[in-house]
Amino acid sequence: MRIIKHVSCSDIDVEFQDKYKHVVRNTTYSNFTKGQIKNPYDITVYGVGMIGAGKYKARANEKRMTKEYVCWQHILERCYDYKQRERHPAYYHICKICDEWLNFQVFAEWYDNNFYEVPTLGRMHIDKDILYPGNKIYSPETCIFVPQRINMLFVNRPNKSGLPNGITKLKKRLFSLI
Repeated sequence: MRIIKHVSCSDIDVEFQDKYKHVVRNTTYSNFTKGQIKNPYDITVYGVGMIGAGKYKARANEKRMTKEYVCWQHILERCYDYKQRERHPAYYHICKICDEWLNFQVFAEWYDNNFYEVPTLGRMHIDKDILYPGNKIYSPETCIFVPQRINMLFVNRPNKSGLPNGITKLKKRLFSLI
């Protein structure tokens, strides 16, 4: 980074020297020399993602992440977190997220424009392969939000009961969507 404006030691503007040219205003010379000014375009999430600069925040408050961030972080975790490779073997280094969504700001805007809720069908899931079966890339063109109960119908797992995916037997002759 370089100083682009110097009013006093307690009032400088700095510009990061990468393709984004992000400017941090009204910081201190001490923060500059100690390297304590953070670049929102640094790759800090699972070795591939960046928060970016914009209106979307990772945290709603001290204890809670935003819903947009949680969704984005879980996609990155499934695809890129080495520690999750056994938990998500169908995703780890098989699926990926498109380049534009590696910037949280871009993903969060798509999220806000596409998210909806159907309270009677449970929580919403982001899905990458209902529109394009077998798809391995999370992107604005391939992803949709779908209620969890509907998404379970598309899970490709052996069902011990012999019933179709997403269907469970409650009692004799009484069945339900999971």
